[in-house]
Formats: sequence, C-alpha cells, structure tokens
Amino acid sequence: MIELTPEWVLKNMSDHWFTDGEGFAIISTTKSSSRAWVELALDTLDIEWEVEEVFYDEENHFQYVFDIEDVIEECPEFYEELIEDNSI
Repeated sequence: MIELTPEWVLKNMSDHWFTDGEGFAIISTTKSSSRAWVELALDTLDIEWEVEEVFYDEENHFQYVFDIEDVIEECPEFYEELIEDNSI
C-alpha cells in the first residue's frame, strides 16, 4: 500500500518550490496533473492559499502561495526546509 501525505505531495509533485523571504512558500508547477495533487494537499491541510498564473519560459506556471507557518504541524520536515530557504 502506498500512502501519500500532503508533505510528500508538496515536496515532490511540483516542478519546484521556493520562498519569498517574507514568510511565504511558493509551490510551482506547469503540469495539470500536478496542480490537482497540490490543490488536494493544500485543501487537506485546511490552510489558506492562493494560486497565481505566471507565464515565463514559454509556459504557464501555476504558483501556489501560502504562509510557511501554516504547515508546521502536518509537514514538519518540509517546514524546516522552507524556513531554511526563507532565511537565505
């Protein structure tokens, strides 16, 4: 049996993720199948998030933005990576 967690989805189903230096995480993907998984993970976490469509490198990128602190409980390993990235 395979168990997918919101943490695993957020870390692995995106093209990449990064932070804005102001406490927000951005999960970016160009794939519609990944978009569905990312949205499901964020909804499962029951956190506030926004999606922005950005066009660059000749592709539409969907960027999911949320507060890093909102994932501290359910995604502790990802939270630590986000905090480290946010301080760079």
